[in-house]
Amino acid sequence: MKLKYFIGGLDIKIHPQAQRFYVEAIIDEIYQPIFPTKLPKFRVLFGFEDVEKTQKIEARINSPSNRLMQKMHFELKPVLDKKVLNYVLVLDGMPLDERGDYTIDLLTENDNGDYKFFTTCSLLHANYPIRRIFREGEIDYIIDSKEDLIKSVKVDYEVPGKNIKHKFELSIDPDREPEDGFEKFPEDNKVVHDGVEYDLTGIRRQIEWAFGRKIEEKKENEEEVKENNENK
Repeated sequence: MKLKYFIGGLDIKIHPQAQRFYVEAIIDEIYQPIFPTKLPKFRVLFGFEDVEKTQKIEARINSPSNRLMQKMHFELKPVLDKKVLNYVLVLDGMPLDERGDYTIDLLTENDNGDYKFFTTCSLLHANYPIRRIFREGEIDYIIDSKEDLIKSVKVDYEVPGKNIKHKFELSIDPDREPEDGFEKFPEDNKVVHDGVEYDLTGIRRQIEWAFGRKIEEKKENEEEVKENNENK
């Protein structure tokens, strides 16, 4: 038995007779401003060839730090005149507790009922949004512009697992003081509570992409950051 292909996507549909498949939004990378978070919907497609007998398979989902997150089992049965057998593994709600490369190990059951290693696949890479590199003079242009451009964004940040909420304001102008009731976004992108450090780099990167956009897009961006924070 061989693994011919492996694809991850938002949704995967297989034609039951023709064994053709449709993948909606192929996913191999995901960018999130806040970790931990989760994937509300995620499917992976395996295409196996040379399946000559019924085969039980164990799938092990691993975190970037090589922690076993989940075990799942499925079974393949040979089908006459089908060179490739497709199987869709549903991983809806998959937690993304940390940044890095998530992998999936496949093990096959032998005649003794034990599982032996078959192959490893790269599931997806999770990271903060890409850092925005401002062009020379771009920051000054945005700060000095008379147009209604986004120059600061307010965001609520709730510390995971604690009833503690920060109201931050991040401005493209480093000298601008936050409005009353808001804290200046940490310059080192970190907050510390009870000796635990929380990294806000992803939130900063997402907000920085809003600077210079039309002011009517500001509320939409703030709502997006808020929603990601609530879904962590």
